[in-house]
Amino acid sequence: MILSISLGAQNEFADQWNGTWKGELSWYTPGAKTPQSVAMEISIAPVQDSTDQFHWEMVYAGNYDAVRAYVLQAVDKTKGKWMIDEKNGILLEQFLYGNQLTGVFTVQDATIVNSYRVEQDQMTVEFTSFKLSPSLSSGGQSEDIPPVESYTVYSYQRAVLKRN
Repeated sequence: MILSISLGAQNEFADQWNGTWKGELSWYTPGAKTPQSVAMEISIAPVQDSTDQFHWEMVYAGNYDAVRAYVLQAVDKTKGKWMIDEKNGILLEQFLYGNQLTGVFTVQDATIVNSYRVEQDQMTVEFTSFKLSPSLSSGGQSEDIPPVESYTVYSYQRAVLKRN
């Protein structure tokens, strides 16, 4: 039963995700009273002659000279595993859970958790950035209390995009 639900969700990917999505990205940093805002656009379309690959293009601030032209491809649909190919040697694993595509990657000193969630004609995009060194260690005083490490979140970005 669970497998059939997962496969059904995978088969609906194109219908749910294809299109051009536009809106504002708000960028929050600690201590800032208001977020920075920038226009954001994501265009998703099937790659010709492929059922498992999609053009995934991102544009910030209307700068069409700096389009981030990637390819999203299914790796293992039964496990919800996808990959964003930045076409420069960088590959980012993504996982599709229902209507949300999510992944985690580290670039230089920043670890980023990304999520893209589609509900009807709205896509919510979120990026949370943190350093992969704990800012606080606690717990571990006994066998019943495991050690726990916390990390400082230094950036949170959120966009609500509408399908055009």
